[in-house]
Amino acid sequence: MKSVVLLLIFSLIWILLSGYFEVLLLGFGAVSILFVLFILKRMRVLDGTPIEFRINPFKLTVYFFWLLIEVIKANIVVCKIILSPKIKVNQNMIDVSLEPNTEVGQVMFANSITLTPGTVTVDTGLKSLVVHSLDLKEETLGELEKMGEYVRLCETKDN
Repeated sequence: MKSVVLLLIFSLIWILLSGYFEVLLLGFGAVSILFVLFILKRMRVLDGTPIEFRINPFKLTVYFFWLLIEVIKANIVVCKIILSPKIKVNQNMIDVSLEPNTEVGQVMFANSITLTPGTVTVDTGLKSLVVHSLDLKEETLGELEKMGEYVRLCETKDN
């Protein structure tokens, strides 16, 4: 059953992201999806354990728009750094405490950091993430912790 659900989800994502409906490209998509499902089966990901996705859809939507605004602001900052005649940056690696409680929340948090221009999640641990910041300022750590709190708020309380 899980394989069929994943097949439908992957197919829908493939069609929505590609936007092409030519037979050859749909065939490539079908082969790719079947290959991914084969690999997942070999990795025993499709073994019958339920997929736990404890995220509040409404709060996730709010978070998405907040993150979109943060990405736009970070793009402007990075563009200013790149276009300035004298590039002054304060590159550094920092430890950021891992706020989210669920694995999905932790992955969302790490990917949100990487998605934001000027920051990259370099390493993940049980309690913290190692993040490279292009231009580390006093407020950078606070902004990252605020992002972690937003992700934690997206998680449902029935854990």
